[in-house]
Amino acid sequence: GECAYKIFIPKEHQSTIIDKNIERQKGFSDQYEIPFQHRNGSIFTVLVNGTPVYDGDGMVTGSIANIVNISERAKASELFKVHQEKQLEEMKWLSKCSQSLISLNQADEILRYTAEAISQLDSNYKVMALRSAESGDRATILQISGFSESLIKEAMDIIQVNIFEKEFFISGVYKEIYERRELFQHPAGVEAFLKGELPDFTIPLITKLIRNPDLYSIGLASEKRIYGVLHIFTEKKDKFDHAQ
Repeated sequence: GECAYKIFIPKEHQSTIIDKNIERQKGFSDQYEIPFQHRNGSIFTVLVNGTPVYDGDGMVTGSIANIVNISERAKASELFKVHQEKQLEEMKWLSKCSQSLISLNQADEILRYTAEAISQLDSNYKVMALRSAESGDRATILQISGFSESLIKEAMDIIQVNIFEKEFFISGVYKEIYERRELFQHPAGVEAFLKGELPDFTIPLITKLIRNPDLYSIGLASEKRIYGVLHIFTEKKDKFDHAQ
C-alpha cells in the first residue's frame, strides 16, 4: 500500500519525513514537530519522537515513532508569541515617547517613569534604570522596578556590593548601541552581559536568582549625550513547556 506519511503528512512537509528516515538509517534518534492531516482534511500539529530499530547484528532494520497531538500547546505557544511581540511594541512606544520628552533637568524623572511603566506591562518584565555620567562611559543605578526589595538585598549580599553606590562601566560598543535610541536584544542574555561587572563566581547565582535570563536595553539620549539606560529583564523560557 501507500506509505503512511504520504497519507497523513501534507505534501509540502513530506520531505522532512524523508530526511528523518535517512537519519534513522544512520542510527540517529530525535524529536521534532510536524503538521499532520486528519482524514477529514483538518491540519493539526504533532510531536514525533523517532528512534531506529536494530536487528541482532546491530543493523538498522526500521524505525519506531511515538506521536503526540500537541495542537493545543502549539496554538497556546503562538498566542504567547503574539503577546510577547505586542508587549515589545509597547516597550518601544514608551521609550520613543520618553525620547521626545527628555531634557537634562527631567532625565531622571523620565527614566523612573518609563521603568515603572514597562514593569507594569507584564509581571515578567523587570526594569533597571541607570543614570549616565556626562561622559557617557559610566552609569549608576537610579531605580529598579519589578524586583522585590528582598530579592535586591539577597543579590547584594551575594556580590557583597551596594549596587546603588557602584559605578558601572559602559564600553564603546554599548555606548554606540545606546546612542541609537533603539530597543536592543542582548543575544547572549544576562549572564554574558554581567561579565566584567561582577565577580565570575557570583554571576550564575545572580542569573538564577533573577530568573529572567533574556535582556533588552535602550538608551535615553539626545544627539549630544546619553542621559541614561533602561535594561529590561524578561523570561525567555516558554511558559507552555509544561504542557509536554
